[in-house]
Amino acid sequence: MSIITFVKCRCLIAPTAAIALALFAAPASAQVLCGDVITGFGTMMADIVGCAINPAVTVDGGTLHMDGYSISNCAGVDGVHLIGNTARIEEGVVSGCQDGVLVAGNGNHRIEYVRVEDNIGTGFRVTTSGNRFEYVSTKGNQAGWNIDIGADSNDIKYSISFEDLSPAYVGGDANDFRESMLAEGPTGLQIDGDNNELRDCALVDAPAMIAGDSNDFKWVMSIGDGTATGFDISGATNDLERSRMVNHDKAIVMSGLSNDVDRMTITDSNTTGVQIDGNSNEADRSFIAAGTISPGVFGVDATSGSMFNSVEYNTIIGHSAADLSDADPTCLNNTWQNNVEGSKSPACLN
Repeated sequence: MSIITFVKCRCLIAPTAAIALALFAAPASAQVLCGDVITGFGTMMADIVGCAINPAVTVDGGTLHMDGYSISNCAGVDGVHLIGNTARIEEGVVSGCQDGVLVAGNGNHRIEYVRVEDNIGTGFRVTTSGNRFEYVSTKGNQAGWNIDIGADSNDIKYSISFEDLSPAYVGGDANDFRESMLAEGPTGLQIDGDNNELRDCALVDAPAMIAGDSNDFKWVMSIGDGTATGFDISGATNDLERSRMVNHDKAIVMSGLSNDVDRMTITDSNTTGVQIDGNSNEADRSFIAAGTISPGVFGVDATSGSMFNSVEYNTIIGHSAADLSDADPTCLNNTWQNNVEGSKSPACLN
C-alpha cells in the first residue's frame, strides 16, 4: 500500500535552476493502486480489479480522478471511502464491491460523474453531512442510496437510479434531490427523515414511502405500474404539490396527520386517487380523473375513523363507485366543499 500525498513548499531558486528543475519535475499525480490513501491528487491510469484491501481506495481530503476507469470485483471489500474534509471523486465506475462509495468523515465532499453498479451492499452510503452529488447513477445494487440518520443537508442533482433491489433510503434531514430520476426499483424510495426536498424529479415504477415529517415534494412526475401506491404518507405535515401521478393502484394514501396534497393531476388510478386514513389532512385544488387505462373506484375516499380532513376546490370525475366518498354517513367528520364531481357517497357531501 502506498500513501499519495503532496506538500507545498516555498523555495528561493535561481531562474536558470528553476527551469532545469521544471524539466525533471515529478508528475502532478500518481497512478492509484489497490489500498492507496489519497491526500493530494491521484489519477487512475488503469482499472483496479479484485482488490482485497478494505477499502480498495481511500480519499482523505484529496481528489480521486478515475479518468473513466473502474474499481471492480472486490468481493467483501468497499470500493472507495471518502473521509476527512472536502474529498472528491470523479469520472469512473465502482462495481461488484461490498459498498460502492462510502461518504464519511467530516463531510463537504463532492462526487461527480460516478456510476455505482451491481454492488452487494449500497451504491452510495452517506454517513456525514454537506456533500454534493452531481451526474451520478446507481444500478443493480442491493440499495442505490442509504443516507443515514444524522447525514443532513446533502445535495443530489442530475442523478439516475434504476433496478436497485431495496428502496433508496433517506434517514437524514434537509437533504435536497433535484432534477433526478428513480426508476424500476421494486420498493422505490423511503424517507424517514424530516425537511427533505424532492423537486423536478421523476419516479417510474418506484413507490414512495414517507414516514418522516415536513418533507416537501414539488413538480414530481410519478408513473406507476398499476399495482402499488404512489405516495404512502404516514408522517406529518408533509407537502405534495404541483405534481403529476399516473397509473397507480392508489395514487396517494395519507395515514398521518396534517399532510397537504395541493394542485395535483392524478389519473388512471386502479382503486383510489387520494385515500385519507388519518386526521387533519388536506386535499385541495387538484384534478383527479379515472382516465382511460382504468375506470378507478374512488376519486377521494375518507375511510372509517378519519376526521377533521378538508377536501376543497377539486375537480374529480369518472370513478366507478364515487368521485367523493366518506365512510361517515352523517358527513360531519370531514369538510367537503366547493368540489366539482360526477358522483358522491353519501349524498350529504357538499
